[in-house]
Amino acid sequence: MQAYLALSDGDGDFVVAQKQEFCSFWDGMIRDRQLVNQAGQWCFPGGKVEPGENAITAALREFQQETGIETGGWAPRCSIAFDYKSDTNNVVFSLVHCTIPSSQTISVTGINRLIEKNISGSQGRPTGALVTDWELQRTIMVPRKILPNILGVRVAVGDEAKRAIAKLRPNDHSQAIDWYGWMAEALNKNAPQS
Repeated sequence: MQAYLALSDGDGDFVVAQKQEFCSFWDGMIRDRQLVNQAGQWCFPGGKVEPGENAITAALREFQQETGIETGGWAPRCSIAFDYKSDTNNVVFSLVHCTIPSSQTISVTGINRLIEKNISGSQGRPTGALVTDWELQRTIMVPRKILPNILGVRVAVGDEAKRAIAKLRPNDHSQAIDWYGWMAEALNKNAPQS
């Protein structure tokens, strides 16, 4: 099972990330360069739910690993926004929606700026010491109503990534992005009515 974190402010603006095409920094170490899952595409940070974790705990951990932001210090309000289930009714992934209460001293815009700083880097390493999986190349703030125009919409990748993707097995779903579109739809469907 996978868990993804959608971080927003009270106005409904979300932090959305774009994946790198290739990465050589995984598990906090420089490793062999490899094609990133969903290479070059827009996403919410997330990944595998480890044994003993629930979706919220996993989404917060993955968010920290990919962005370098410790979530314990800003007390986000988190809930499951969407569970995608397979044909056999097993949860395949969960979307965890976290908001930053206005009482907090840091804003989502401030967090986005910190992420941008953390995921910049040189010499094969991210700047942020807490970034252990350097999958993200940039983040932007996106209004809720614009999410379906970005998430789940294929972004062109460079020639090297195209060649690497063409070599994948036919049943390899590592480059699939349709679930990001489903996440955008779910967030808009569950939006507070004004």
